Amino acid sequence: MNNFRASIQDWFRQQILLKMFISCFFALVIFLFLPLKPAHAFLCTFTDVDGTQFTTIANWTGCNSVSPQQKDSIIIPLGKFVFVTSTIAVTSASTIGAIYTSSGASFTVATSTINAGGIIQASSTGFFAATSTVEVYGLLSSTSSNMSVSSTLTVYSGGTVTSTSASLNFADVTSTGSIGTNTGSIAASSTFQNNGTFNIGIGSASTSGAFTNATGSTFLIATGGTA
Repeated sequence: MNNFRASIQDWFRQQILLKMFISCFFALVIFLFLPLKPAHAFLCTFTDVDGTQFTTIANWTGCNSVSPQQKDSIIIPLGKFVFVTSTIAVTSASTIGAIYTSSGASFTVATSTINAGGIIQASSTGFFAATSTVEVYGLLSSTSSNMSVSSTLTVYSGGTVTSTSASLNFADVTSTGSIGTNTGSIAASSTFQNNGTFNIGIGSASTSGAFTNATGSTFLIATGGTA
């Protein structure tokens, strides 16, 4: 009798364990097939309370206690200067201060509009790249490093885009401001519309689409320059 009772109890225990295993299994399957939620994106504002380095956590507010990550957007306020000394990628950038990339560093912005109301400067072998629209109200410049924008570059009145000796590559270009290449080059893979001042210097300019120089605008090219 005791053996029979023990057998019944063992059978019930096994059923309970089997049900628990099945429940856990299906819970795991459901969890694995749930769509992944994207990491939360933050709007990070540069404060320069601990120097000017981009990667210094203390220099940022609203950034979840870290320096800006790939999904985050950044704001560089007026009078603030941030230096990028490593490879950095963010979703959007808005600046009326300044962003500088040092030798060997790269600053890449994707998805959203870059509002360059201040300065974005790629120096030495630094690199600036954007897969999004770039709007320049201030200064977008490069000394000897390349700059690549795979979307539209818009230079507004008062805005300046310059290249000392580097290659500037864009999709569409529309300017009511000032563009200069000095000894560098500028290339548009679609259309180029100049409504402001365009000074090639002794550099070069090209477009695989139409180039339009509007009435009242200025187009300058020095001896040795090509367009």
